[in-house]
Amino acid sequence: MLAAAADLAVLAAFMKTRHPEDWTFEDPMTGTRVAGRTASALSAFHMFAAGSFSGDMADPYRADAETLIRLDEQELASGLQWDLQDDAELLQAMKRHLKRLGEALALRPDLFAEGKATRPGQLAVRLAKDGDGTVKAGTLLDRLLEALAPVWEGGAALGDVTLGDSFEHSELRGEEGNAIVPFHLAAQEMVYSLVEPLAWAGLEVSGLEDLTAPADHAHAALFVRSGVLTLRNGDADLPGEAERDRMIELRAVSAALTDRLAEMLRRELEVPDAQLPLTCILEGGTSRAGSRILQQGGGDVKKLGKFLNPGSVFWLPFGA
Repeated sequence: MLAAAADLAVLAAFMKTRHPEDWTFEDPMTGTRVAGRTASALSAFHMFAAGSFSGDMADPYRADAETLIRLDEQELASGLQWDLQDDAELLQAMKRHLKRLGEALALRPDLFAEGKATRPGQLAVRLAKDGDGTVKAGTLLDRLLEALAPVWEGGAALGDVTLGDSFEHSELRGEEGNAIVPFHLAAQEMVYSLVEPLAWAGLEVSGLEDLTAPADHAHAALFVRSGVLTLRNGDADLPGEAERDRMIELRAVSAALTDRLAEMLRRELEVPDAQLPLTCILEGGTSRAGSRILQQGGGDVKKLGKFLNPGSVFWLPFGA
């Protein structure tokens, strides 16, 4: 159960990418049509339940490295409800994205293999067996980044090593060790998504306070719509490097403002960090509020999607 749930948790976070404009997904069980992050999550869930990622059709609830490497565009188009012709470029990018995930898993049998099976969920199983009833969030994040960071292309690199969801700001260049700004949004989402499956298996995830606030679309929208964050040159089309710098600044400031808001809320309620951790504030407050703002739409929010991912990085989900 833990291996299957962890497979899905990692896969669903990994498949949050750029999608066709105005894409909606029809839930085959209820007929409900959804969009954005909900569509991404539901499509991943239904493909997983149908065995699209399994190498053993007698055991559909799994994501095998070999199957991820071999997935074809026809199956992806059917599962995601994308059009083979109109969405061909995005389908090719998704196929390559999943292939790279499968290859990364296969390269680290020490983390992801058990017997003949190589699956992302085996990492959770391995940490559960090696621990004392507790899994540290920082350790889980380290292992995921160690193996998967190179899969997310388009960000910063050190030599031949790509650093995943990290980007170099031009104005920090030359400041040793400070030019690269790390976000690791998808990897941290994987950690949060693994908390519940690990709890089902009787394990506690400790040290969640060591994770950073999410540098995502929802929090940027929350602070822009509430007037806390104002965009300079908000309507300007900037050249490549300046466009990248704007994306970095928006994400970094949104994460920092979330931390500041959490501090103010604790002071207002007169409770310590332990009684009101950031995870509760995200789940019960900022993420929900930001998601509602995204659903409402509007000019400022629509522009944010373009600013946060001008289209040069496939796996950043902003604007989906």
